[in-house]
Amino acid sequence: MISQWHRSAAAIALCVSTTIAAQSAEERKEISKSTQADELARLSAEHQAKFEREEARVLLYLSQHSDQLRSFERNGSTYYLARLDADGNPVYINTKSSNGPKHRTLARPIKADSLHGGGSR
Repeated sequence: MISQWHRSAAAIALCVSTTIAAQSAEERKEISKSTQADELARLSAEHQAKFEREEARVLLYLSQHSDQLRSFERNGSTYYLARLDADGNPVYINTKSSNGPKHRTLARPIKADSLHGGGSR
């Protein structure tokens, strides 16, 4: 059984080590500088704008080509229209499944029929 003295000593040691190991305001400021938050925010905005431009082009393409689908399945693989190339040709992402349609089985535990790259808005 741990004595009261041992518990008190452990609590004091924990408080002292936490205080010593904590970052000062200056250290936090220096760490923040090294992460280049402004540059990361600029890159994030740049990539978001590019995604939105490409998405608008895809939606326009699909509205003008009613025979084209945003996604479809063929031979156990799912194809997803991700963007258009410089010449306006569709570029599809393909889930190449070597085991046939098992990729759909992997999506079922999270109640998703298919998964798409690009994240959420």
